[in-house]
Amino acid sequence: MLWALSCSKAKFVFGSENDSKSKAVVLAWNNLYLELDRYTEGYYPPVSARNFAYISLAAFEAVQPILQNGESLNNSFSGLDLPVYNSNDKYEMSELLNSAYASSFRQYFQTAPQNYFSKINELEEKIHNSNEHLNPKRTSLNSRKYGLLVSNAVYLWSGTDTYGHEAYNHLYDENLTLPGRRDSWAAYSSDIKKPILPNWGKVRPFLLKTNDVEVKPPL
Repeated sequence: MLWALSCSKAKFVFGSENDSKSKAVVLAWNNLYLELDRYTEGYYPPVSARNFAYISLAAFEAVQPILQNGESLNNSFSGLDLPVYNSNDKYEMSELLNSAYASSFRQYFQTAPQNYFSKINELEEKIHNSNEHLNPKRTSLNSRKYGLLVSNAVYLWSGTDTYGHEAYNHLYDENLTLPGRRDSWAAYSSDIKKPILPNWGKVRPFLLKTNDVEVKPPL
């Protein structure tokens, strides 16, 4: 996301002060992500990596109204249906980001400890309040609304990926039968009786097609 906001193709409409502020917003939310990732139930590395990608996609798509010659990824992903922004409306970069991140965090971290929902609310409000003196209320409202719409659209698309969506709620496959071969998974302690995320190979990839990657057995 930081790279996307810095590349030469995607130039800001605003001056350097707003550019710097927008990057600070990205950094603030990603710092909070590290905390949530650490303390949220079910957030094993594969789950975290997938959800981080979807959250970052929502943030990137949310700022499209403000980028000059920006390139949406909407056509790169089958089934992703992003909202269309009104080119006649005015938007503010950090508000777009703030809204998309806040909404995404609430969606993807539903099992986070309760005190972290307060942290999400506090960070969103802090960033929003810092923008109050810079922009007309209408600009702020447009930005918050569009960021929310993009976040919802990406989350709905996430829901079409059966094995990946909300995987923190289904880490184990109760119907899984282990073949018992030498090259199959086996428990190495009495505390671990089932493999975590045994169907992760069926999760929808972001860029590659599953058949494009050859993994020689045994895994």
